[in-house]
Amino acid sequence: MNAQYAVSDLSDKDSLRIAGGFFYEGPNIYGVLSPKQQATADALTKLNKLFNYVDSKDIIAIGYGSGKLSVGNIIRINSKKVGLIDQHMWGGYDFNKDGSIKAPKEGSLQLAKYMVTQQLSAIDMMRKSLMKSGGGLSKSEEIFLDASEAMAITQGMKQTISGEITELKQMYTDGIKNAGDLWRTTKSNAENTGSHLSYGECIDALARGNATENNIVREPVREYEEKLAKATKISRNYDELLQKIRESITKQLQTDQELANQIRSM
Repeated sequence: MNAQYAVSDLSDKDSLRIAGGFFYEGPNIYGVLSPKQQATADALTKLNKLFNYVDSKDIIAIGYGSGKLSVGNIIRINSKKVGLIDQHMWGGYDFNKDGSIKAPKEGSLQLAKYMVTQQLSAIDMMRKSLMKSGGGLSKSEEIFLDASEAMAITQGMKQTISGEITELKQMYTDGIKNAGDLWRTTKSNAENTGSHLSYGECIDALARGNATENNIVREPVREYEEKLAKATKISRNYDELLQKIRESITKQLQTDQELANQIRSM
């Protein structure tokens, strides 16, 4: 709450100094701000500089109903239910392997834009600093900066699609489960309706209506598993590409100790 109020109460001049603001699990204070404070919050939010993480299972994080304005872009995380205190202390949060918070696709897109913008800005400042110190860029410096830009953009692309891939994986996993449930329900209904028939006769009757285990379970599951494998491969390909870029940057710094010293001193 203090963080929300602090950025909203900045002067126009000081608000330009805000590179990014992140709030977690506080009530929505937008409604108690003055018109001037709301205007400041709105401007920073529209510039994609403020992010407000909300766990809907936390009773402290209130006031974020549908359509309500807030200080920062709302990132509604997908959380698990834990104890009252742990819920407020991020206990329900789910994290990616790199330590970042898992968020729905809308939030992932906003965060990716912010991350790429900040990183490219930092790389641009580094480029200007290196040019100023040496009068131009060496081949080694160009390779390092190009690889750093590729890393920032690739990471942003991965984060952009991560929400989509997560949703697709869940949809395919649910589809596999639902196929099995549907077949069991279909057989149960058939046996109840045709109680005078044997199990084999019920299965034959269903088959005449094209309701077979192959059509209801095996074929759909095969299709879901293929799509699930493709989604997993896309995510893995991004990880492999990022690893190659990291190795390229590390190798460049190991080869050019002068460049490594320059980077460390920035």
